[in-house]
Amino acid sequence: MLSAIFGLVGVVVGGLLTGAVSLWQQRRSDRAEARAASRLLSAELSEQHLFLDALVRRGPEATGPNHLPAVAAWPEHRAGMARLLDDETWQAVAGAYVELGLLHSGQELDLQTLDDRVQDARLRLQRVWRNG
Repeated sequence: MLSAIFGLVGVVVGGLLTGAVSLWQQRRSDRAEARAASRLLSAELSEQHLFLDALVRRGPEATGPNHLPAVAAWPEHRAGMARLLDDETWQAVAGAYVELGLLHSGQELDLQTLDDRVQDARLRLQRVWRNG
């Protein structure tokens, strides 16, 4: 009887340890995913910022939105970021990308305001991978 109890305790402890290790590994994987995606998106937003800044300084007549670099990383990482970012950071990043999409489609926007939003989103993403 005593060996059966020890066997049962061993199974329960083993199950709890396995569950704890799996949870730890999943959280670590999520942090690594958030860090990598945040770096890629931050780099993409930095590139958008450089072009927007040039448009603001030279005026929209110098080059049109069709000269902005394409948004490539956002579609790939959007779902993961929605899951991993806090609400405030998500709203800043998703909002900046929505407005970039509008600009890319030819919608007229205040370029300075958009550039400020892009910069804010970029800095928030940098906090994710620096503090993650």
